Amino acid sequence: MTTATYPAPVVATYGSTDPAAPLVVLLHGRGSAEHEILGLAQHLPVGPAYAAVRAPIAEGGGYAWFANRGIGRPVAASLESTMAWFSTWLDDVAPAGRPVVLVGFSGGAAFAGGLVLDDPARFAGAAILFGTLPFDAGVPTDAGRLANLPVLVAQGDVDHVIPRELLDRTWDYLLAESAATTATLRRPGGHGIDAETVHALGEWITTLALLHGRPMRPEDAEATLRSARGSRRAVTPFTDADPALDAAWGYGVQDLDRQQRLAAGETVIGTKLGLTSEAKQQRMNVAEPIVGFLTDVMRVDEHSVAASLGRWIQPRIEPEIGFVTGQDITGPLALAEAARAVDAVTVAAEIIDSRYDDYRFRLPDVVADNTSAAGLVAGPLVRLDDLDALVDVRCELEVDGQVVHAATGAAILGHPLLAIVHLATHLGQQGRTLPAGSLVLAGALTDAVPLVAGSSYVIRMDTLGDLSVRL
Repeated sequence: MTTATYPAPVVATYGSTDPAAPLVVLLHGRGSAEHEILGLAQHLPVGPAYAAVRAPIAEGGGYAWFANRGIGRPVAASLESTMAWFSTWLDDVAPAGRPVVLVGFSGGAAFAGGLVLDDPARFAGAAILFGTLPFDAGVPTDAGRLANLPVLVAQGDVDHVIPRELLDRTWDYLLAESAATTATLRRPGGHGIDAETVHALGEWITTLALLHGRPMRPEDAEATLRSARGSRRAVTPFTDADPALDAAWGYGVQDLDRQQRLAAGETVIGTKLGLTSEAKQQRMNVAEPIVGFLTDVMRVDEHSVAASLGRWIQPRIEPEIGFVTGQDITGPLALAEAARAVDAVTVAAEIIDSRYDDYRFRLPDVVADNTSAAGLVAGPLVRLDDLDALVDVRCELEVDGQVVHAATGAAILGHPLLAIVHLATHLGQQGRTLPAGSLVLAGALTDAVPLVAGSSYVIRMDTLGDLSVRL
């Protein structure tokens, strides 16, 4: 058997497009295909390039890495041939100096094991998930073979797919004979990757320190967040991999996001502020609000929110005061000048939707994520003679007929107009102009609550009116 008998590799990718970024190769199980395992990448650390490769042997409705002489027992000649085929591809995409980590599930685990046993120095680590090493298949398994190689081995206590004697032999070899630096995970279930396994895999990849000394590229972060929105799958925060990131980096990512949206046909209709309460600023350890942008695609009316639920990951709703500007804003304003820059006011609801798992993020992450902006609902415009009265405007947020949060306008920086003041300073620093007629969401008056199908939400705001959303 020769590598010429196999088709060119079919590869699905995710994450960094930097050709020098660490490469994590995902190897699917027998009978599966590359697109099924690629979904793991969205829950793994940001920074590496992820590549899911389709196995070369068509088998039923999927693909296999080698011919078998029994479950978990590769035919030696077949394994040798497919490893040579894979190595040809790998040498092309990951020349010497580029770190490569293998992550294999089931049959892909045996294939990953064969590759690292054959050439341990080629790899920066290997995860053997719910599978066996390819014993008695022509690859060396002598003592000390994987000396100092980081390895993660995960097994299920009731795995009825891989023979138990092979699972035990794999476990014992990796922990006692191979000399690998082995991390372990035992799950009470069977043959499958669960959420705990994905979490452990992500933590293990982080410990490999693949990204140490490599700055997180804004273009990689933007592409990751765009993919998360499109697939409705949350990702891990960028600061998990690179704690040195700062707000300036986040705004750089946000700028790329704006450019991508404009290129896709969206129109910027305004801006929004976040972290406008003292409590939220203390939680994030910052001294000032953050700023994001709003587009026409984000705007929905109160009757169409239910139909839009499917486009969000973990949406929440929060009450806001909205301002419509009556003039261009290009730089710093005093409070009285900010009042003159406002043409009208409205009760509004912002729908936030963090693209990070469980809303877990640090300041650079949330700025990069456009301050979690996802949707907005605005009520009728009201023109007030005295905008200072907004300080005392009472707001209530009802869920299914019960008031769950209440506040006054003073919850926004002590005075809602200070949101305009801060925004004007930010625009001046960024060299941007907010045109007349733009909508400005001044920041949440209360904590957000999850949007749940079947529930109803009412925002009641003195002077400005009510806004209702029924799902």
